[in-house]
Amino acid sequence: MRSRLLVAVCCAALLLAACAAAPASPTVPVTRIKPRGTLLFSSVSDNGSFNLFAMDADGYNRRQLTNLKADVLGGKWSPDGSQIVASVEQDGVSHLFIMDAEGKNMRQLTNMRAVVHPTWSPDGRALLFSSGEAGQQDIYFIRPDGTQLRKLTQTKGNHLQPAWAPDGRRIAYISNETGTYQLYVMTLDGSVERISNNDQANYQFPAWSHDGRYLAFAADSTGVYELYKLDTRTGGVTPLTRDEIPATQPAWSPDDTLLAYTLNTAKGFRLYITTADGRSRSPIDLDTPTDEFFPDWKE
Repeated sequence: MRSRLLVAVCCAALLLAACAAAPASPTVPVTRIKPRGTLLFSSVSDNGSFNLFAMDADGYNRRQLTNLKADVLGGKWSPDGSQIVASVEQDGVSHLFIMDAEGKNMRQLTNMRAVVHPTWSPDGRALLFSSGEAGQQDIYFIRPDGTQLRKLTQTKGNHLQPAWAPDGRRIAYISNETGTYQLYVMTLDGSVERISNNDQANYQFPAWSHDGRYLAFAADSTGVYELYKLDTRTGGVTPLTRDEIPATQPAWSPDDTLLAYTLNTAKGFRLYITTADGRSRSPIDLDTPTDEFFPDWKE
């Protein structure tokens, strides 16, 4: 079960567990943060599969949304919070499904190979995802009704983890077209710019702040995946975690003051919250002894 999930989480051999052995506890002092809103995430259900769960961002009111025997991964709230899109994997085959905010009324959206990492457009009228349909992982555009499907990436290599900027014009993603996985930004008209500058590092899971100024991501520049924040106006990069524990999958709070993320602790994968300056952080829901991944956040 663990290896199957890690392939889905990191796709292009970016295995968190391989980065480093997790120490028993974080080295940065933990401060209790009291966040607001609702978190969506994947976790192990009673049937042994990964399903979607939701809970209040302070760790209370945990509830299971789906109950499939397949693995439901990478759920994302629609901008208005009324729907969820997620990748559903069974027997090595994954497709996108859309459902309501309580995990009901599921409908299949794609019929392609290796479909992962869905994300909504800011207006909720389109989706992006990554698929191996063309023999490599590429990023695709599709409408929620299944129309206007088209491939956006054109170069050789694997292109993964798209994140749509709030302005609706830019898309951040990662690609290994130059060897290691680097950060890129493209526009819907096809122009592409590389925004990372360390050829020796691998980058993961870009996430735009709601005001569009910052791009959070994970990178293994120190030998372990840690979280960073790029100021798109100044180009400055701020480290958000320095725990020597693999951290990834950042998700901004609705007011951009906090980020939820996945931390590979000695007791398994757990959801944590950090302030946007990286100075304080707090665990979420430590009473649940199961792995938790792919946080997403809404009001």
